[in-house]
Amino acid sequence: MEKSAVPIFEVPLIHQCGEEPDVYRIQRVPQSREATQCLTKLDDNELAAKRHAREEIYGLLRAQLGAPLSNLSDAELSVESLVPAEMARIYRADDCILRYERRAKLLRESGVITNEILHEKNFVPIARALTEG
Repeated sequence: MEKSAVPIFEVPLIHQCGEEPDVYRIQRVPQSREATQCLTKLDDNELAAKRHAREEIYGLLRAQLGAPLSNLSDAELSVESLVPAEMARIYRADDCILRYERRAKLLRESGVITNEILHEKNFVPIARALTEG
């Protein structure tokens, strides 16, 4: 992939911390990426707009996440985290696991499914379906 002349950044939304169920970091990068992050402090107007969005606009997200989102303090809400985008990165650090991979592992271990679809092979079912028939 050719490197862009314009810097591209990721804005983290939520990630599950390791394999602990229901332990999340909201709008923060995994600890393994903290060294590359840029933190920006919101002013009072920006914080008020962010609070309003959380309470009045993102009702479905708030209902799904519950306490991890609703209980964020103003101190936590007022700091934005950005990191340089890593387009080809496979997120496989110990502190960053994809939720569906964790769930797939549990389902496979309990015998509900026979195969897991992991991030690095997530294209396989679609490619197989397109080439069959």
